[in-house]
Amino acid sequence: MDWLKGKDKLGRRANRRIYGTVFALIACVVALGTIAGGELRRTGREIEAGFGEQQALEELQVQFDRVVMNVRGYIAYGNTGFLQDVELERVRFENRLATAAPDAAAADEIATLWREYDGLIDEAVGYKAAGDAVALSALSRERTTPVIDRIDALIGELRSEKEKELRGLLEESRRVSERLIWGVLVFAVVMFGWVAASLHRFFQTSVVQPLSVLGRSFEQLGRGVPARLPEDYRDDEIGAVYRGFNFMTGELERRQDELEQSNAELAAQRDELEAQNEEITAQQEEQERTLRQLTERERDLELLTRYQERLTGFTEMETFLEAGVSAMLNALGLDAALVVHRPAGGSDARLLYAVGYPATRADLEDGQGRLYGPADRVFKERKILTQRRPVAGDERGLHRCYEEAVDHYCPLLDDELAPIGFLLLTGYGSKSAEPAYLRVIAGVAKQFSIAFHAQLLNEDRRRQAAELETLNVELEHEQQRLRSQRDLVEGIVQSIHEGLIMCDYGIIRFANPTAEAFFGMAANRGAAVAQFCERLERGSDGTLTGLPRKLTALQEGAAEELHARFSFRRDEDSALRHFELHANVLASGASKRQLLLVFRDRTEEEKADEAKNEFVSIVSHELRTPLSSIMGFMEILLHREVAKEKQRKYLETVYKESQRLSHLIGDFLDLQRMESGKQTYRLMPVAVEPWIRELVEGWKGQWPHRIELRLETDAPYVVGDADRLTQVMHNLISNAMKYSPGQDRIVVRVRTEGDRCVIDVTDFGLGIPEEAKPKLFTKFYRVDNSDRRQIGGTGLGLSVVKEIAEAHDGALSFVSELGAGSTFTVSLPLYEVPSVTGSVVVVEDDANASGLIAVAFEKLGLSIRPFATAEAAALALRRSSADARPALCIVDVQLGGRQSGWDFLAEIREAPAAQDVPIVLTTVLDPPQGFRETPRMRYLRKPFTVERLLQVAKQALDGEPL
Repeated sequence: MDWLKGKDKLGRRANRRIYGTVFALIACVVALGTIAGGELRRTGREIEAGFGEQQALEELQVQFDRVVMNVRGYIAYGNTGFLQDVELERVRFENRLATAAPDAAAADEIATLWREYDGLIDEAVGYKAAGDAVALSALSRERTTPVIDRIDALIGELRSEKEKELRGLLEESRRVSERLIWGVLVFAVVMFGWVAASLHRFFQTSVVQPLSVLGRSFEQLGRGVPARLPEDYRDDEIGAVYRGFNFMTGELERRQDELEQSNAELAAQRDELEAQNEEITAQQEEQERTLRQLTERERDLELLTRYQERLTGFTEMETFLEAGVSAMLNALGLDAALVVHRPAGGSDARLLYAVGYPATRADLEDGQGRLYGPADRVFKERKILTQRRPVAGDERGLHRCYEEAVDHYCPLLDDELAPIGFLLLTGYGSKSAEPAYLRVIAGVAKQFSIAFHAQLLNEDRRRQAAELETLNVELEHEQQRLRSQRDLVEGIVQSIHEGLIMCDYGIIRFANPTAEAFFGMAANRGAAVAQFCERLERGSDGTLTGLPRKLTALQEGAAEELHARFSFRRDEDSALRHFELHANVLASGASKRQLLLVFRDRTEEEKADEAKNEFVSIVSHELRTPLSSIMGFMEILLHREVAKEKQRKYLETVYKESQRLSHLIGDFLDLQRMESGKQTYRLMPVAVEPWIRELVEGWKGQWPHRIELRLETDAPYVVGDADRLTQVMHNLISNAMKYSPGQDRIVVRVRTEGDRCVIDVTDFGLGIPEEAKPKLFTKFYRVDNSDRRQIGGTGLGLSVVKEIAEAHDGALSFVSELGAGSTFTVSLPLYEVPSVTGSVVVVEDDANASGLIAVAFEKLGLSIRPFATAEAAALALRRSSADARPALCIVDVQLGGRQSGWDFLAEIREAPAAQDVPIVLTTVLDPPQGFRETPRMRYLRKPFTVERLLQVAKQALDGEPL
């Protein structure tokens, strides 16, 4: 520390040299840094001013674009909010213009063009307000667009010039910086070189050379050679070190002489002790070797005993191999094993089990029939073969450290010592192959061979038992199949709707339950066919004659088949039923034939024909009645002079009868379309309360009845076609009013039951008879009694209502009490508005296209929320808050509902959840005139690929500039 403080002679000399050099270096660096800093600050101020001017030009461009976009928004959509934005943006643009343009000439030209465009804005607003689209289009094409393009060009030129100026300043700054850096580096190298040379010369002469002499003296002393240094060499610290070295050398020579005498005495004692230790060590090694051999034998016996216990108690070969081989590897400390089986006298080997090898089971099995090398020798030599081999690839392990492996091929023998396979045990790394270890492997392998042979015998016995069991099961299955076929045929015959009667040699041998129900065949079974035919003729009221003669002709081969239609009444209390008879020959005998008589019940068909005829009569009447009125009143109006009041009355009558005729034809056509499956429905969310209130309001003043509306639900929406649901309600309300003459009210009640909206229409009129209730929804059916004969109708209304309700996944039911009124109930599924938070809203009526979009966006990890109509999608967005907005909207412009994609955009314009949401419009059409894409609204032409869709969607999500 004294040397560092400069208190010693050598320290003072070193300090003077170091401090002088450092002060000179600092002075040069400060001077150079001052010059460089001034130059860099000047260039930085110029660059900062240039960037400010460029930013002002960019803001001027953005402000002008906002003015143009708001003007075009007003022209395209007519929203006055855009005009307010235009006025605000005008002022901002003029303020920007006053400070943004550095070039006075360019600023004057832009200001002139702006004043011209400002006047054109007012002119365009006037054309828009007047609805003059032609003048507006001409103004845009001939005057407005050129002015906009020129202003954009001037601002762009100013930005380009300012950008070039900034690039020049940056380049100049870079050159100045490079020159300064190189100057500093050269100066630093020169100065550091001078400092290093000066210090090196000082320390070389004053310190290094004396210390080198001292070091060589220490090396000489270390080799045992005495060394002396001059004591009067120097009077500083180095001289003091030299004098100390000479003193230390003298002391070491004296002590060395004393140690040599002591070492001679100790060497003699050491030789005597070593002789005694060698004799004791030899005795201990012999005892340890004997003990180790006994311990190894005991451990081997214990290992074999434990392993033998692990090889018993298995019924399945697979579990035996898995447990036995795993236990063997754990006991022997090996890494992999496989078991190959080749039956005695056989040639093909089969891999039964493998574990621990990097190759797959399929790769190992690929070479199972081609044994060679040690795998072939082990069958011939019938002894364990051990080989070392290098490893490569996956066998080197995950750490890639294994270099070699040891394979032990162990033969597997049967009870006659014939080879039946081999066991391959493998250890990776430097595994032992000593005789003692190989003896343990041989013992374990022998135990495994015995257990493996016993397991093979058990497998053979189990396989034979399984084969017998399989044969028994197959036999049982065949018997069951025959019984099933018999039961099936019997079930078909017993449950068929046609009556079957089988005759053999003119005797009735069989009649199914249907035939017994038709004709009471229990009394006729076993009787002659002729008697049965006579009974049929007696109950047929003359519609079936000559049946015995025809059957006889069929039996004798004179005819191939018999077909007849007849009516039959079993007794006086039974209803008349209509049948169709088919008789065929089953088999031929020597003189007689077997016949099968098939009776089909045509009663319902006859009733349907009667109902159809009645419908034709009703329709004819219903059509002729309004037509007669229309023709009669029109004839009066054409050929007579009628007062204006009567003319209006006659025309009103003609109009009402025309409406009646139109409703009749409409019901009939609706029912035909529904039955043929050609009726289409536009299913979308329907707001229950406003829909039902508007519907009820439309009935006011048309009938003397008043409608009492009871809203007992808070369910906002149902799913349905609003027009068809309105048709349902009009029909039910109309029926309620028609069939409650003399009453003054009906009740419409709306309520919720679970996930369904239930609407009840209740009247207090005639009610429905019990016998008419099962047929009430049948086509053309009308209750026939004196109270209803004057009420018009075709019997189609309720059939149409039921078809519409079921098409909406709903239901139609009723309760009625004769003389007290009826309640008809329509049940419809509620609509739950789905959440669109963070999802991709897909408004697409094509299910295939919607599915394609869903598959595409799975790659981006976004959930899909599909909507088939614009109405449903707009409802979901309107019902969502600003925090629950979707990630993206993909909208098909041409939708199948009432609203298009453009209508959807107009609907959600003010919705909080739709603000700043990216939108991709898809369509096969070109974009409409005046439409302009924005970074958050993209236009995609169909057809498109999945990659193109994802690309455009990502651009919209990221807000990439166009």
